[in-house]
Amino acid sequence: MLSNNFSIDKDTLRKDFYSPENEPQRRWFFQHFKGLNRKQIQDNFYEFVKRVKINVLFFDWFHSYTIKVDMDYPWKQDIISDPTTKVITNWQIKDGELIQSNLPPTTQYPLPKVKDSHDKPVMATPFKTENVNEEVTSKDIKSLME
Repeated sequence: MLSNNFSIDKDTLRKDFYSPENEPQRRWFFQHFKGLNRKQIQDNFYEFVKRVKINVLFFDWFHSYTIKVDMDYPWKQDIISDPTTKVITNWQIKDGELIQSNLPPTTQYPLPKVKDSHDKPVMATPFKTENVNEEVTSKDIKSLME
């Protein structure tokens, strides 16, 4: 259940930002953005996280941001030649607000302060992904109707 008392989980976001997997992107980011430019990007990121009330990982957001502002970025993907990419997606958050998102992330995120029966973090995907190689079943259609 979503709460109106959303708070940014800066520890989790920081841990991902400084993870070894993100080292090349982080190094590139720090080399290309300094001072006021870096602060403006960070402010845009935190405004987005507060608006959608989901702890989106920085480099997932930054990838979309670089496409939106037409920034040259080494990890930018060519979405034009990929017919399965949904460039604009509309989705509605719990309070009824409609969000329009470019390239929604498919990464799973840990829900803050929520653990499963094995004391492991519960993971959530903010957007449903689809496998275009699988057949559509009656269960899929029923899910759409719910």
